[in-house]
Amino acid sequence: KHRLVPGLSYNVTVLFRPDEWRYFYDCIRVHCKGDDNLLVPVHAYPVIDDLHFPSHINLRSVALGQSKTHVIPLSCSCPIDFEFQIYCLQPHKAFSVEP
Repeated sequence: KHRLVPGLSYNVTVLFRPDEWRYFYDCIRVHCKGDDNLLVPVHAYPVIDDLHFPSHINLRSVALGQSKTHVIPLSCSCPIDFEFQIYCLQPHKAFSVEP
């Protein structure tokens, strides 16, 4: 049991040790004075830790009216499905990016 005065903070360390590859969810309940409680949600899930994405792609010269394709393979060492999204920061009609 600890007290927290207004304006100060208290560090809480949460140790997470997953036992399987899946999404985890829990809450930390902070008991406050009276009947009010504060619930702090905690989410944990596997992440892609070995993704190698190029910082730039050089398509070399391409003849006018022709096209060139560059494939970037995505893979994950986690034994579960993963979702991804692609955003074009500066779209241009000469380029198309698709999964």
